Amino acid sequence: MKYWMETPWETSSSGSVVTVFKALAETTLLQWLKRTRQNMKTESPSTTKLETGVKYDGGKAPVFRGVLAYFPNALKAVAEVSNFGAKKYDWGNWKGLEDGYNRYSDGLGRHLLAAEIEGETDSESGLLHDAHAAWNALARLELRLKKNV
Repeated sequence: MKYWMETPWETSSSGSVVTVFKALAETTLLQWLKRTRQNMKTESPSTTKLETGVKYDGGKAPVFRGVLAYFPNALKAVAEVSNFGAKKYDWGNWKGLEDGYNRYSDGLGRHLLAAEIEGETDSESGLLHDAHAAWNALARLELRLKKNV
């Protein structure tokens, strides 16, 4: 309960419960990311001693440390592109695009060029061209990994 009172949006009159929960999730995730990043800077595997417990996760992808903690702002920007696309087309629509790999490759290239020629912001979405390019790169990669190419 104390945490709830400490959140910056607790006193706002923003309205809906959904808005409040989104703000809570964002605030909590960002605080967690900051804490984890700080711990990663102060602790190293060579100096940290195992106090209790064992977890056999060697060889598994370090999803949090290797992606979420490294690129939180970039991932949020890509999520905003996903949201824009979902409003325009629908959630998950991208998966069924005919010749998707090549078309997302083209979209990636167009946004990289547009960032250099037109400026950093996409005029239709108001979001960064680099975020659109990253979204297209992720869509290509996902299709490649699922062997839909």
